[in-house]
Amino acid sequence: MLAVAFVTLVCASLPALAQTVPGAPTAAVATAGDTQASIAFTAPASNGGAAITIYTATANPGGAIGTCAGPAACPVTVTGLTNGVAYTFTVTATNSQGVGSASAASNSITPLATQTITFNSPGAQNFGTTPTLTATADSGLTPVFSSGTTGVCTITGVGALTFLTAGTCTIHANQPGNGSYLPAATVSRSFTVNAVLPGAPTIGIASPGNNQASVIFVAPVFNGGGITNYTVTSSPGGITATGASPIVVTGLTNGTAYTFTVKATTAAGMGPASAASNSVTPANPFPPLTPPAAVPGISGVPGVVDMGTGGGPAVASCSLDTIRQQLGGTVSYLGQNASGAMQFAWNGQVISFYPLTASTTTDSRPNGVQSLSSNTMDLVTACGTVNATPAVYNMAELGATLTGMGLNAQINAQGVISVVVNGAVYVVRPDFVVTPGTPGTPRLYVGADGLYRFADSSGNTQIMRPVVLDPDALKTQLNLLGGTLRVQIDGSALFALGGLNYVLAPDLMLGTIPVAQAAQAQWQDGPNHYVYRILTHPYANYGQGLTLTLRP
Repeated sequence: MLAVAFVTLVCASLPALAQTVPGAPTAAVATAGDTQASIAFTAPASNGGAAITIYTATANPGGAIGTCAGPAACPVTVTGLTNGVAYTFTVTATNSQGVGSASAASNSITPLATQTITFNSPGAQNFGTTPTLTATADSGLTPVFSSGTTGVCTITGVGALTFLTAGTCTIHANQPGNGSYLPAATVSRSFTVNAVLPGAPTIGIASPGNNQASVIFVAPVFNGGGITNYTVTSSPGGITATGASPIVVTGLTNGTAYTFTVKATTAAGMGPASAASNSVTPANPFPPLTPPAAVPGISGVPGVVDMGTGGGPAVASCSLDTIRQQLGGTVSYLGQNASGAMQFAWNGQVISFYPLTASTTTDSRPNGVQSLSSNTMDLVTACGTVNATPAVYNMAELGATLTGMGLNAQINAQGVISVVVNGAVYVVRPDFVVTPGTPGTPRLYVGADGLYRFADSSGNTQIMRPVVLDPDALKTQLNLLGGTLRVQIDGSALFALGGLNYVLAPDLMLGTIPVAQAAQAQWQDGPNHYVYRILTHPYANYGQGLTLTLRP
């Protein structure tokens, strides 16, 4: 009891804390309305020690006021203003001790009349039409339009619509106001743009296949609001196939001539047919391979697969498509020649290679030619992969030419040709491409670029490029450095190491192993020139030189 009495006595003896009027509100911001304004502000930092009960906003000129209850800041509406007159506003706070100081004046605003837009929904519209929308404002001012779905529709400020595709179109109507009227509230309308029948596609080229044909076409100028599919129809037979260009029509009869038309489809249905395509006659372009006969003057022709059996025709057909996509122009399959080489006509030239293996397994690599660490390449297609190496175009005439020179060539399993001339070993690989020339006596000759060429009696000419004879032996040495090796189409090797790429250009001739390097697998014998030891029979006592350059 003594402690309580002491505390009571002490408290009674302390003077009461003084209360004052509130401080001034801050950051007054006015927003115009129709004969009125709304004023927002920040409550004063000090309430004077007593709760604020009311806030008052005062207009200048005129002194019109508006209030709102405290203690928190609240928007104040001041009514009774005159439209077209500019006003500023101050705000005061009041507590039990009285009215505090006024805030700084707000921004100047001018009350204006309000306006309302009337904008009726146009309802569903058809793609391809160009309607003009209208809207009115009760102010008499002209609304302006904008699109909220520019991927479906666009609109000019005065309401002219353009449809880009079928779907839902949303249009906004606005009126920004003027010296007498405030901006109107935006009115939005959404409506459906219906698809309609598309135009006719433009027919392209039809190409025959084995019991099938591939048809190329171009989309119609008028797409009806969004094409969902294309349908190709054969004549005769009415056999159809759907998809996108090019479309392959299967189930045709070999030996029968066909033309084709194409139709486009939208959500509204199928449009008119294109003109008829060129006439094509499907046939089997992949007859079974006749076993290659021995060629005098040449031994050891690579073993090839028969592209006319099993999955070969499908992979060969896809090879044709891939070559066409990679090289462009006109490409057709000529079949396998007497030595088993696949040959393709391309823009007046011929592409010739041995199909060493053919797989129908889907490959994750991009379609096209993929270089490897050997003298073969992988031709990756949409329906399988052919492991191939360049092939001599006219094996019989090359063999006869060599025989006439008293020479004999050996072709290894990777298509590399080696010829011994007066004790010197020449190593080449034919180019993939055969170019036409002037008919004459078959001959081997050196071109202006220093490369050997063979031209047959018809003038078909093929470059014989120097090539790495034993890429496995070279790869073994380079792997010790941590790099990777890939043999390129031109016979050179690409060596990647430490983020840099080096080109290794092989020598045309092999050299015997010097005594000083008898125990070495590789060595340098000149500026940027290196030699690796060959390990394959019958040239295990030879080395092949390589000129090293850094590829930019």
